Amino acid sequence: MRKGIAGWLLVGCTLVAAPAWAETTAPQMDPALKALRTKHSEAINNHDADGIAALYSAAPDTVFLGTGEGERWIGRDSIKDAYQHFFGHFDKGSVKVECSQRNSGVKGDLAWIASSCKMTDTLKGKQRSFNLNFTAVAEQSAGAWLFRTVHVSNITGDESAEPA
Repeated sequence: MRKGIAGWLLVGCTLVAAPAWAETTAPQMDPALKALRTKHSEAINNHDADGIAALYSAAPDTVFLGTGEGERWIGRDSIKDAYQHFFGHFDKGSVKVECSQRNSGVKGDLAWIASSCKMTDTLKGKQRSFNLNFTAVAEQSAGAWLFRTVHVSNITGDESAEPA
């Protein structure tokens, strides 16, 4: 796994969950899907890998993808392990998100989210800023939304991003 991307991947995952989203003209999000987003944000900001893992489907082919080769984690245990490693790349509770573009939709028991956002966080108290794209597919299982696929990537050509 590339060190420069790995830390930002976790922070990018907050895009579905951060309560500090900049409001756009995007349609209202399904309340249950919005709850998934909020739980994810809280778990990331609290460095709670168990809480994050519980938000992913238990299906063995559930996947979390980064940008590059080797940035692929399949199944809850692998995804949980990836998040545990990512927590060392930002200070607990420091993530802020402002999305310039956000789209989402629900069709039956499947939902999708796509966002382009500016992220800020701190590492050892030092403020950082960068841009990320986030996409996810969630499925409804027993009345709850769970992530089935998540993909996070750095926006290329952004000179404000600092490597982890």
